[in-house]
Amino acid sequence: MQLLYWARNQCSRALFRALGEFSRGDVLDVGGWDFLLAARSRRVLYRRWVTIDSSQERCPAIRDPAFHWLVGDGCRLPFADSSSDGVLNV
Repeated sequence: MQLLYWARNQCSRALFRALGEFSRGDVLDVGGWDFLLAARSRRVLYRRWVTIDSSQERCPAIRDPAFHWLVGDGCRLPFADSSSDGVLNV
């Protein structure tokens, strides 16, 4: 499993660079599962991080008041347009 995370993170280097440069506010992570942990390890700044995923069982144990987990469908987001500063779908 560690190898899968390493490979994902290597493939996401450009994404981490963009997050580091542009992320400062509210991030919506569609299907990201525990991607916040990788972003935090790279010191990505955010005010609020919302992950929407298809299963409650996948919710990682992240103790951060700025982290919110929602069970839902990425094709039917429960947010108003322009309510996030950035959207990820990795």
